Amino acid sequence: MSISFNEIPVNIRVPGTYVEIDNSQAIQGLLPMPSTALMFGQMRADGTAVAGQPVRVTRAGLAPGLFGVGSMLAGMVSAFFDANGFVPLTVVPVADDSAAGVASSRTLTVDSGPTATGTLSLYIGGRRIQVRLTAGTAAADAAATIASAITADTGSYLIAEPAAAVITLTAKNTGLDVGNIDVRHSYYQGESLPSGMALTISDLTPGAGNPDIQPVIDALGDTWYTTMVMPWTDAPNLRALTAELADRFGPIRQLESHAFAAVAGTVSEVATAGEAQNSPHLTFADAGQTISPSWLMAAADAGIDAGEPDPARPRQTLVLPAALLPAPETEQRTWAERNTLLHSGIATHTITADGFVAVERLITTYQGDTANVENPSYLDVTTLRTVMYMRYTVRARVANKYPRSKLADDGTPVSPGSAIVTPSVMRGELISLANDWAAIGIVEDLAQFKRDLLVERNATDRNRLDAVIPPNVINQLRVFAGQIQFRL
Repeated sequence: MSISFNEIPVNIRVPGTYVEIDNSQAIQGLLPMPSTALMFGQMRADGTAVAGQPVRVTRAGLAPGLFGVGSMLAGMVSAFFDANGFVPLTVVPVADDSAAGVASSRTLTVDSGPTATGTLSLYIGGRRIQVRLTAGTAAADAAATIASAITADTGSYLIAEPAAAVITLTAKNTGLDVGNIDVRHSYYQGESLPSGMALTISDLTPGAGNPDIQPVIDALGDTWYTTMVMPWTDAPNLRALTAELADRFGPIRQLESHAFAAVAGTVSEVATAGEAQNSPHLTFADAGQTISPSWLMAAADAGIDAGEPDPARPRQTLVLPAALLPAPETEQRTWAERNTLLHSGIATHTITADGFVAVERLITTYQGDTANVENPSYLDVTTLRTVMYMRYTVRARVANKYPRSKLADDGTPVSPGSAIVTPSVMRGELISLANDWAAIGIVEDLAQFKRDLLVERNATDRNRLDAVIPPNVINQLRVFAGQIQFRL
């Protein structure tokens, strides 16, 4: 008997018609790669979620109750869903570091009260708080009114405590990254302090003691998440995460994932942070183009990337959620500064004409091999996303079409219908797969693929089929350069 059946035995004697269903040839095209996201972040004590326990979040409105009102995670979940409302999101809440955690703080001093009635527009981490103040209000009373308005904004990331004319603003979560909150007033054109009023906003006193992500990573097991959101930028946590991502990406676990983080600071500080990393699995974005917290940008970038169904299509020009307010024009990065950052492993953003933050180029932090030789092979996130998708479809094609096949050399007589695969059969399957890749626009030069494709039976393990699969990954239109040679 030449046909290989999966369920019908060969020794049936009972009369009847027996028909089994085999789905190994049902899939004719490419399978879509699953997209799932995992977010780390800090919760507050009033959240109902259990620290360290993953929780599936289906909409942004659930986050304040789960993770605490005004918490880092409440803001991050909102930014992710604003950027992408359909990719499944799992959140791992982490408690503040009770031993080493220190909250950041700064002061807002009312130097003089208003001499005319007016409205103060205060911005805390990009959130606008409007305070109506009447003429003749004393400085201490104005400070109390402002503090009450900040407290009334339950989503604010800061706690306001007035004492005479001074308001102490303290982050609701402890830690270095969570407390990096911008505070300013009169952001939009036409906004100004009420007449006669003067404010002094002090420099930030940074927080300290980010939570340790390692126990969370250890608890993940082999659950597959294609996207991760990383709010912390300290060296130990990034080292732990990138090591895990590298291990997941390897040929044994094959749990491909890409993480997004963001860092604020001067161009020099941001460039230095990027140059300290060298992972193809991490995107480190410059948060200097927004007055919103860096971890909101990380969540928004992750949502934008995870929501793009085409792994090879550039993300440039995609607009981030409106909640991320752009930096004022005088503070925005110049072309030269952004170009410098892109050579330092930092992803960049631009500001649209109508005042939104948009992706300019999502790159990875990979800058060179272990010998410190510059290597742009993993520069763009699209490259990683594309090869991740290719590997997924190779695995799916082989697993679906040849789940219980026997292996024989080329030239072996094989009857039609037999569950036997040879190197030439697998070669044909891979060429067919490459044609499918070309049809959706993720590879080019099929002639080169066929020429360089190698499929052979392993010399020592006769149950193993080896292959070198050489796709020419399609590129993106990043730069157009032209020269106008005019004539008179």
